[in-house]
Amino acid sequence: MNTQTTTQPLVKAVKRVAWGTIIFLVALNVIDLLISLGIVIIQRNSNLIEGLKTVSTTNGWAYMIAGIIGVGLVLTKTNQTERHQIFTARKTVITWQAITGIILMLFVFQLGAEFFGTIVEAGLKPLGFSALAEMQNASQTGIRSVSMMVYGGICAPLFEEIIFRGFVFRKLQPFGVKFALIISSLLFACAHGNLIQSPFAFATGMLLGLVAYRYGLKWAIVTHIINNLGLSIGLQLLSQKITWIPFLTVGLAVIGLIGFILVGIRPLINWWRQNRIQDHFLAIAFRQLPILIILAYGIALALGGIQHR
Repeated sequence: MNTQTTTQPLVKAVKRVAWGTIIFLVALNVIDLLISLGIVIIQRNSNLIEGLKTVSTTNGWAYMIAGIIGVGLVLTKTNQTERHQIFTARKTVITWQAITGIILMLFVFQLGAEFFGTIVEAGLKPLGFSALAEMQNASQTGIRSVSMMVYGGICAPLFEEIIFRGFVFRKLQPFGVKFALIISSLLFACAHGNLIQSPFAFATGMLLGLVAYRYGLKWAIVTHIINNLGLSIGLQLLSQKITWIPFLTVGLAVIGLIGFILVGIRPLINWWRQNRIQDHFLAIAFRQLPILIILAYGIALALGGIQHR
């Protein structure tokens, strides 16, 4: 009875953030679909499916409207104190050294995602399957139109940080920073639903969670925008005109990795050891229905992105 009483707040918090995440994802996808469908009907496109595919990958305004509604629905379920904590909580003021290190780590994660994708593709190729097409499609979405560039580079980071590092992380933080980091990053990874991209999203989510924890949500938003608009969209556009951009990316990633090994890894390990998770917290979280629904959603999307050659 005593154990059950002490875990009730944890169960309630986990269910709340998981259902909130589901509401956001449903709103984002369903409202985007409805708006896209309306556009296709207005355009009188004879091929409904192809029309929807075209609109959903080139019209960022539908995603922007859907994202605003999704975030709004989640925030309406929070009180004024919770909203204040989401947007203002921080531990310290950020420095230029920290900003430099964070950006270099983003380059490390980008290179790691490419390396991981190569390994996954090498494993799938003998079986007659490929996962790179879905990854390349996702990475190119942001450069297909100006509205998609605005959405992918600015709006998506804003929406996702409010939900995952704001709502989810802050609500779970009382049960341990490490616990909040892991759950918020896992939900963030599942929301991306890509076999190659999701592990990268989990690692990036951990970094963004640490940024939000130490420096506040606004710096997590700025970091996310730098990653999407700068490293993903910006460098992708530049690489089409400047041949040495990929070499610059690799070079900065190597510098970031060396710097992390020499300067950052020991403090991070010490911090990780000091912030312990109670043994049963993760087990309790993974037994909750909305968490299982999100995990199933992420796995289904990841497997659905694997194509037969």
